[in-house]
Amino acid sequence: MSSTLHVNNLVEKTSGNGVHIPGHVVQLVNADLGHASVTSTTKVDLGSATITPKFSTSKILIIFEQHIYVGNLSSDSWRGALVRLRRGSTTLLEDDSSKYGESFYLQSDADRYMTYSTRTYVDTPNTTSATTYTISGGCKGATTIQYNNSVSQDNYGAGGRIILQEIAQ
Repeated sequence: MSSTLHVNNLVEKTSGNGVHIPGHVVQLVNADLGHASVTSTTKVDLGSATITPKFSTSKILIIFEQHIYVGNLSSDSWRGALVRLRRGSTTLLEDDSSKYGESFYLQSDADRYMTYSTRTYVDTPNTTSATTYTISGGCKGATTIQYNNSVSQDNYGAGGRIILQEIAQ
């Protein structure tokens, strides 16, 4: 025997608690990332977004995109854009500064490199308190990495962003 449930309107039982359906998106937060010129492996904060999970058991899906530009340099060598994702002061994901992260090899002073780099991460913060996720960028190799995430830099691309999705469990 099968049953069919028809619902025209779904209302939370207690105001402010939301409706808990495992596997579904509870809420979404979207924020722009800023512009930075980075010249060392020491990472610079590019931007952040804050979410207040409705359920302590929720997962947070983090998606962030950066527009990376590397200008010309006279010597042949590898260059790399290094990324770090933090929840508060806790590092969740970080490119090892002894390696190259988003990397490329430039051979002449006429070579340049430009790309969009997208990363994802699933976090389990186990809280219903406001939680801030911060994206940082660094540089590997003798060059400057431009994180062209600002709207004012739109001649290089559409900019970078961070998206946080609370997923009910």
